[in-house]
Amino acid sequence: MSDQRKQTTDLQEVEALLQSDMTGLASPPIPLRAVEAWMASEDLELTGAVAELISDHRQYRRIVPPLEFQVYHRFFLKYYERCLREDPRGKWAHSRYSAGWDIVRWFTGLWDNPSIQRDVIVDLKSWLARLYVGSDDSIRTCLVTATLEHLFERPDLRQFFSDWKTDSALAVAFRQAAEWSE
Repeated sequence: MSDQRKQTTDLQEVEALLQSDMTGLASPPIPLRAVEAWMASEDLELTGAVAELISDHRQYRRIVPPLEFQVYHRFFLKYYERCLREDPRGKWAHSRYSAGWDIVRWFTGLWDNPSIQRDVIVDLKSWLARLYVGSDDSIRTCLVTATLEHLFERPDLRQFFSDWKTDSALAVAFRQAAEWSE
């Protein structure tokens, strides 16, 4: 089977899972091997559908054996970075700005979860810094307006990013985001 045909078949399979009736225990398990294969795809539309699948708690609980946090965390880092850089216009893949907004949900969810180790949050903040510094103006603007401004609406998160104020590469991002949120 050609790669394109396999990707189309995989996407159809994930879409069928997303559209299936989720009535609870009667729903069949989703094999972890399949999810990991889909997550490894270079097809951004397929990985967008997989992101939706594993973000849905009803679907996520069906993955057997369970998908480990570090695996899907790395997946989301790669997926969101691609969306920010490529700004896709598909059915499932996040556009640049919808990825930026979703990063807010993801970041705050991790921040508010006491079982998440703080080094995960520090790494996510570092990832945002690397993205900002290593990107063009359109991605920087997106990171400020779609992500940082909304994170900074929370004083605790604005404080967490306060070291950016004195970083020559990140000070502008901090100032712009803080101005909007105040």
